[in-house]
Amino acid sequence: MNENTIKRDLDTVMVEVNSLLGSLNSGTTPEALQSAKHKLVELTSEIKSRTQHAIKATDLYVHQRPWQAIGFASAIGVLVGVLVARR
Repeated sequence: MNENTIKRDLDTVMVEVNSLLGSLNSGTTPEALQSAKHKLVELTSEIKSRTQHAIKATDLYVHQRPWQAIGFASAIGVLVGVLVARR
């Protein structure tokens, strides 16, 4: 799973959440609320599944390339340090 796939998946989830919110605003009948609840349960399940997949992919990457992962984490740490120091 690469960065583009994760971004595309998150974009899809956001579109679905916005659709869900739009349907809630358009009518709050018991049927609409039940439908929204069902969609929310489906989205939650999908998010959990995608998150677990991303975690497994990250774990595999770190185990296969530990020095690259350490270098990447170090670079992010330096970047965050520089940004925090500027404030």
